[in-house]
Amino acid sequence: LDRVTTRERAAACMSVTDEEVAELAELLTLLGRTQPANTVGASSVEVRTGSAEDVRDDSSITNRISSLINAAFGRSRVDPFEIFQRLRLEGQSWPNRVLHLAYRNGELVGCCSSTVQPGWTSEGCGQWGLLAVAQPSQGSGVASALVAAAESRLIANGCSSIEIEYDYAAGELFSERLRAWYEGKLGFVSDDDSSALYRRAFKRIGDGGARAQVPVPARVEGMTLALVAPAGGGLGSGWTNGESLMGPGADGAGQNSQRPQSVGTEVGPGQLRLGPIGSGSRLSKSKPVGGRARG
Repeated sequence: LDRVTTRERAAACMSVTDEEVAELAELLTLLGRTQPANTVGASSVEVRTGSAEDVRDDSSITNRISSLINAAFGRSRVDPFEIFQRLRLEGQSWPNRVLHLAYRNGELVGCCSSTVQPGWTSEGCGQWGLLAVAQPSQGSGVASALVAAAESRLIANGCSSIEIEYDYAAGELFSERLRAWYEGKLGFVSDDDSSALYRRAFKRIGDGGARAQVPVPARVEGMTLALVAPAGGGLGSGWTNGESLMGPGADGAGQNSQRPQSVGTEVGPGQLRLGPIGSGSRLSKSKPVGGRARG
């Protein structure tokens, strides 16, 4: 631009189409510069572990949780009975998997599961997933609060790492936003460069959580950007709460391209066992219809 005249520069600006402006807006959104945090109802979030007492206190809770999750994935992912079974686990002497419930002003606004040593992971590894945030509360810090609670529980139960899986299509704008959220803001690292429709990512937690910066390439319309994950990988490290790399209202992981009513990530399939079940035990992983993230 330094070599063109003022008239030529003005003519070039006038020739930009609405579509090009929209593409530029999407690019700036990916860089996290244009989408402010959602401030609708952005009061403090209370996250607690769900239990059978929730069912005794509110008989509709299982229906509301399952509806929240199913809206996130755009399909029937769980049913009320399964939610009841998960809530019952908290009452065991050493629950393997629990549901974290997020409330704002007394209203259920999100949920997330955490699992200590799922049978398909290595020793000392935990997993979180099934992350769902109600649409009006997206982009307001609910997902970050749920993830923080899940990871704190895994650390307290002796996990030194976390494994997640999420749907991924290289070069797709939404997939790159999703990757930036997981492998940028949340500090996960993946060496999975296969052409599979999902990525597996890991993160050290607890005393082993500190790490160096890891560049995360994001491809947008033929361009390659370098998004650098913050050192330490801690939530909020180098990022502001609610800062969006996911587009409008996407404070979380899985969101489909049809703008669903919720966002969500799905925990990987497997049995509730306390130890490894062998290298050949990983179950089939079919591509979800709605939510993109496996978690």
